Amino acid sequence: MSVREIPMYIDGQPVQSQSQEWRDVVNPATQEVVARVPFCSADEVERAIHSAKEAFKEWRKVPLGKRMRIMLKLQALIRDNTAELAALITEEHGKTLPDAEGEVGRGLEVVEHACSITLAAVG
Repeated sequence: MSVREIPMYIDGQPVQSQSQEWRDVVNPATQEVVARVPFCSADEVERAIHSAKEAFKEWRKVPLGKRMRIMLKLQALIRDNTAELAALITEEHGKTLPDAEGEVGRGLEVVEHACSITLAAVG
């Protein structure tokens, strides 16, 4: 089985790091290497920071109603992919599947709360 390399995400797109230094992601239950992540260069980190700052400049202009629709879409994606997300948590962190499903559920609660804040903000 080949080990997947997890890319950086910059400007909303996967980007392969130019780093020569990588770290293994190990399944703590089996000690199997399940992925590799790069130790990004300072330039790559700066590029990601710049991208995030620019994205925030645009995000803050988005009307509350549209933000809420985006967050509701995220909520639906989490619900639709709960099993896959829980499996990744189990694989990468060694949690039991029920514990991992609980983690996804708690994350979903945070997104639900973010959606409700939008409603409170408009009265």
